[in-house]
Amino acid sequence: MVVGKATDTQVTQTQSPTGYEAPTHWAETMEDSKLCITVDAQVTMPDVDHYPIYTTMPLAFTQAQADKIIASCFGDVELKAGGWILTKAEWEEMLLKFQKDQAEYQFADPMSDAEYQANIQYFMKRIRQAPEEPVEAEATTSFREAGERQIISLRADVGRDMDASLMIQNADEGYDASATFRRGKFFNPIVVESRLTLSREEAIQEAQAVIRSMGVEGMAVAQITMGTLSTPEGDDQSAQPQCYLVSFTPTMEGIPMTYDGQDGDSISDDTVSRVWAYEHITVGVDDQGITQMEWMGQSQVTGCVTPSTTLLPFDQIKGRVLQGLKTHYVYSEDDETTRIELTELRLGLMRIKVAGGDYHIVPVWDCFGTVSGGRSTAGQSLLTINAVDGSIIDRSVGY
Repeated sequence: MVVGKATDTQVTQTQSPTGYEAPTHWAETMEDSKLCITVDAQVTMPDVDHYPIYTTMPLAFTQAQADKIIASCFGDVELKAGGWILTKAEWEEMLLKFQKDQAEYQFADPMSDAEYQANIQYFMKRIRQAPEEPVEAEATTSFREAGERQIISLRADVGRDMDASLMIQNADEGYDASATFRRGKFFNPIVVESRLTLSREEAIQEAQAVIRSMGVEGMAVAQITMGTLSTPEGDDQSAQPQCYLVSFTPTMEGIPMTYDGQDGDSISDDTVSRVWAYEHITVGVDDQGITQMEWMGQSQVTGCVTPSTTLLPFDQIKGRVLQGLKTHYVYSEDDETTRIELTELRLGLMRIKVAGGDYHIVPVWDCFGTVSGGRSTAGQSLLTINAVDGSIIDRSVGY
């Protein structure tokens, strides 16, 4: 293996209100035999004079919140009973089919071991939470029991091709609390140019109106990407419907929680496997209005570890970024060079696990850009680094 060497370094220096020196822009190239990292990145920092660390816990939805969500999603249209709630036996049957398909079929893009295990954990969670017997569909706006979950499941005709649907659920003491609304089919993030008449600014305004109508405060726009319907690889995306996906995260003392579209971290012991999503609200907007809304990972701040922590010097962060990208994205399966283009380095907050099973909200640096070979997703962070100690954080496990 050839040891990588950094070349062509360009940094424009600035100073934050805390006295923390960081660049407004970072340009650098690092190459070795199988990796080329090109850094041409904007460095984004919040305009604050301190970086606190908090303790946090999950928070379930209240009935009052549910009432506002229902009113925001449906207005005054007539409500119908929502979708069928699957039983344990039905989820177990779906798990067996998934395992059988993975064992017998030769997929063009097979799952990694981590993806396979994540799917198994999802099925096991649903089996554990599901009711033994069928739950009768009911057009009620109040939470009702469905196995280990409390749910509200509704649908209504809102003038689109399909009925709009809403599912609000509380499970696992708030770790698995979510509200998901869709007017027809569900859109997923994609890197593509917009064909919509609607502008980004207009989409943001409509999405902001939605979260205000749900009574949400203290959240700001964290990310905006294009969305399209899921289609088989190779299909012509130019003919697919589009929407803007506007994601909001909590902002704490002027510092936003960074959101990159990943679900969250896994929580496992001998009997339970569950995921606590990173808190966000994502609203889909197209030329006809709202396409969908997803509110995941609601949380509450339970304490303050320190009102102002010391961040690792930026020169050290640069070294951790380059080494981290090299460690995570060098592959030995073929002889092709992996090419990484880093376009933004962003300082924000993130929830992480700490010793004893507690959770802290800490400052982190996230790297955004692209990786050759399709190993990156629209808006997804390539690497997350703890801004206090420089350790690399795996967002899939939360530490």
